Amino acid sequence: MQLLLPPTESGTDWTCVDTHGALASGEERVLGLDQLHPSKDTVLVVPWQWMSWHRITLPPNSHRQLLPIVASLLEEELLDPIDDLHLSFEPQALTVARQGGEISVGVCKTADLQHALQALATRSCRPSRIAPELAPGESPQALQLNWVQGASQAHRICRHEQGFFAVPANNPFLPEGMFNPKPQAVRAWAEPALVKEAERWLALAGWAVPVQVQTRKDRLLDAARSPWNLAQGHFKTQSSWQHQTRAARQWLMLDPKAKGLRWGLLALVLIQGLGLVASNWQDRRELAALQTLIDQSFAQALPNTPQLDAPAQMAQALRQLEQQHGVPSTSDLGHLLAAWGQVMPQHPIEQFAYQRDELQIQGLSPEVLKAAEASPWQRLGLQARVQQQALHLRAIPNTERNASLAGSAKTEPKEVLRDKAQQVLALHGRIQPLRERPLNALQVRTALQTLTPLKPNQGEWRFSAQEAVLDARQVSTAQLVQWLSDWPAHAHVSVVQAQALRTNSGWQVQLSTRMPKP
Repeated sequence: MQLLLPPTESGTDWTCVDTHGALASGEERVLGLDQLHPSKDTVLVVPWQWMSWHRITLPPNSHRQLLPIVASLLEEELLDPIDDLHLSFEPQALTVARQGGEISVGVCKTADLQHALQALATRSCRPSRIAPELAPGESPQALQLNWVQGASQAHRICRHEQGFFAVPANNPFLPEGMFNPKPQAVRAWAEPALVKEAERWLALAGWAVPVQVQTRKDRLLDAARSPWNLAQGHFKTQSSWQHQTRAARQWLMLDPKAKGLRWGLLALVLIQGLGLVASNWQDRRELAALQTLIDQSFAQALPNTPQLDAPAQMAQALRQLEQQHGVPSTSDLGHLLAAWGQVMPQHPIEQFAYQRDELQIQGLSPEVLKAAEASPWQRLGLQARVQQQALHLRAIPNTERNASLAGSAKTEPKEVLRDKAQQVLALHGRIQPLRERPLNALQVRTALQTLTPLKPNQGEWRFSAQEAVLDARQVSTAQLVQWLSDWPAHAHVSVVQAQALRTNSGWQVQLSTRMPKP
């Protein structure tokens, strides 16, 4: 660890104490910025001349807006604009602010601190902590005195919990008027050249206190042990593990002893890079093969159709073919009506509409709608939603299920594309046989008319090249269910859309089926 004290007057020399891993065995040196060690953990020590200290009383519950409250309380005491100053709080400030009470606040110019940090940043040196060279005392009844040598004269610094002030060391000022009551304990430190001056002053003040010798190195080591950390607000530093990581990285990049390790790591990176290049090349080949398989299968199943979403487009085409050929599906009207009867047998349907493979059950009370929406439709492969006072029931598409599984379990593009190719191949295998199955439009019309013997005034069929529409009245539920089961089995068509309303005389329905091309 290295402790750095910036110059307080004109000049560029910094004071550095290199602890060599132990605070007790420091070595003081004066050096320029070009001699710093960016790979070492660093503590920036702020000169006492830069700091002013204040004691304020906080109201209860002020911890949420601590900085604005402190700034407001100190605004009249500070000479500089509050926006130009950096405020630091003692470690237990937030705890005190919750209940209300007194705290100590350290103030320095933001520009001075910013300039020191920028100077260190030019040497890739980011301090892990910012400590004050001298901080207030721990008790208002205790007085701490320091004699320190400045650039032009010596200073006597008086510190206690309620104040912090400095006067020239040769000033005969006595602190009797400053302390009421008198301090119960006095401790004194002085640099070696100022010990005799300190002893004379203490004797004049009537305090029989031994003077402890404290060099500037010792003072910086004490600052490193201080609980104060001025790195608050936008000067907040990184966590210790980040600094350790940065220090290790800088040692690896700059230290000549790490040259062999650097070459070894470089060789390892090159080998890993070559492996990644080969792996990426193999992945690209596999992805290209899968995409080619998808394109070919789609072109065979849906010729002359632009490809946007192959699985969705092919699933839609398969559904249309199944309706034309009467192939049973979970999306059929009959299947959805039967599912309602299985899940909600106590609530018979009075009115429904069916289109785009979705059954809309209408005329339900709010209570029935809520109960129906909460029913376990997923066990039947269905999903339900309430919209516009109707229950919308539909089958969960296979492509939607597969996409959900792929999105939750597989994130690699290769795995997603492999799943897509499997879906396309499965759909292609079902589309091709249906395309090759012959259909006769005339036979379908004859079968529909035969399977729906309508009495006079009960309804009629209307046929077009694309569609067969049945308007029927006074149809019983049993007859309607019979039609929905007979048409796919014998006429080989399924219902495309429907409107139905139960009346006193039976069902009134309008059913449409997709007709094969003549």
